[in-house]
Amino acid sequence: RFLSDLQQHVKLDEVTQVFICWKAESEFDESLYLTSKLNLRYPHIEIFVRIFDEELIDLVEKYNAKTFSTSNNAFKMLQNVVAANSAIAPTNDDYRY
Repeated sequence: RFLSDLQQHVKLDEVTQVFICWKAESEFDESLYLTSKLNLRYPHIEIFVRIFDEELIDLVEKYNAKTFSTSNNAFKMLQNVVAANSAIAPTNDDYRY
């Protein structure tokens, strides 16, 4: 269901990165399912999954995804590990704040 929803709007063969964010803990299972399907069908996509609980890191990394927190400090740390051409890579504007 999730992949077909995405495929209606995005050419996943052309996507290089996906950032999966969720609001409630009850949505984590859906994000993990989407992560597993993306990893299986589109292994070229670099996947980043938001987590609230560090105990979930192993589950997410099982599908070759990277984890991140949405706190400002954690997001800046994530920016340091993505490729320079990433949609979230730091720009000169990021250093003004």
